[in-house]
This record gives sequence, structure tokens and C-alpha cells, in this order.
Amino acid sequence: ELARLRANLERAEAQAAEAQSLTLAAEAAAARAKQESQLATTSLHTAVEAAIAEQMQQEEAYNAVVEAKERAEETLQQATAALAIAHEEIKTRDLAKVSALQEVERLLLRGRELETLLEESRGTAMLE
Repeated sequence: ELARLRANLERAEAQAAEAQSLTLAAEAAAARAKQESQLATTSLHTAVEAAIAEQMQQEEAYNAVVEAKERAEETLQQATAALAIAHEEIKTRDLAKVSALQEVERLLLRGRELETLLEESRGTAMLE
């Protein structure tokens, strides 16, 4: 009976040692899993932060493009208005030139008429 109890005790001690060894192995595996989980979480946080930073940069770039487009449209409107004013000024100058040329032609005709009258009056004065 004592031999049987001793054998049972030895088996129980061996099983306890094996259980302790398995427990240690399980604890080590759990520690590795926890460390890998922490690394994965850190990597995930880093990836999320990078994605957020990239999105913010894209939004800033988009906003800069929108602002540049708005400034370009405003400049185009100003240039179009300035061109319309310049066109009107050119038309006004051209009309003034035409009026001046017409006045010169009128004065030339009047001068010719006066020359003709002068010559006629000279001719009449000579005859008298």
C-alpha cells in the first residue's frame, strides 16, 4: 500500500511539475502575445496618426488650390473689367480722332473756298 501511495505521490509530483512547466510556458506565451498586441496597437496608432496627418495635408493643399482659384478668378474679372475700360477709351479716342479729322477736312474745304473767293476778289479788283 505504501508503495502504491508513493507511486501515486511521485505521479502527482510529476504531474504538478508538468503543470507548473505548462503554466510557465503559458505565462511566457501570454507575455509574448501581450507584447505583440501592444506592438500591434502602437503600430495601429502610428498608422492612424499618419493617415490623419496625410488627410490634413491633403485638406490644406485642397484649400490652397481653392484659394488660388478664387484669386485667379478675381484677377480675371479685374483684367476683364480693365480690358473693357481700355476698349471704351480706345473707341472714345478713335471717335475723337475721326471728329478731329472731319474738322480738319471741313477747315481745309473752308480754306479752299476762302482761297477761291480771294482769287476771285483779286481778279475783280484788277479788272476795276
